[in-house]
Amino acid sequence: MVDASVERYMERGFTNLSVCFGCTGGQHRSVYAAQHMAEHIHHTFGVQVNLMHREQNIEQTFKQQ
Repeated sequence: MVDASVERYMERGFTNLSVCFGCTGGQHRSVYAAQHMAEHIHHTFGVQVNLMHREQNIEQTFKQQ
């Protein structure tokens, strides 16, 4: 579902798309899912991805390829 949204946003020239995961206290599934989603989008589409784990106060940027 996210791949289709990214593709459509890119086709339309949009520059920002947010994907959020429900809070589990910053542990386990939400952190894992967010990390792997960010890596997948970055590798699949070559776009910059800004990942933020709010509960852990960690930010990571995957630069545009």
